[in-house]
Amino acid sequence: MVDEAGSPWVLEVNANPCLSPNAVFVAAAERADLTFKHVVNRLLVTHSLAGRSEMKNKLLICIQCGNEFVVTPSEQKRCIYHNFDMPKRCQECRKHKAKIKQQEEWGRKGKHRRVREEQFE
Repeated sequence: MVDEAGSPWVLEVNANPCLSPNAVFVAAAERADLTFKHVVNRLLVTHSLAGRSEMKNKLLICIQCGNEFVVTPSEQKRCIYHNFDMPKRCQECRKHKAKIKQQEEWGRKGKHRRVREEQFE
């Protein structure tokens, strides 16, 4: 609500909204294209990250090359937030794996293209 001077007035703040699947809070989230499961997951992840301000670099060993690599606190939080596994490969091996995967996909696309061309000849 806004008064005549243009100052906003908050009538009520619900700091503890109902989270049942048919609640108004969930209906508002659905209007923002968020599913019930997504809302609950987001709340849990946000809560679990709240106490992790003292995260430190993690030293891991790459499963591909065996070298040690560092996972920074921001990378760790990103993995937790998006529900990803922690990286198993160092940055170089991840890039190499992505390059190989991309080449394999291109190879498959090229093969299909050749087969189609031969069918129409």
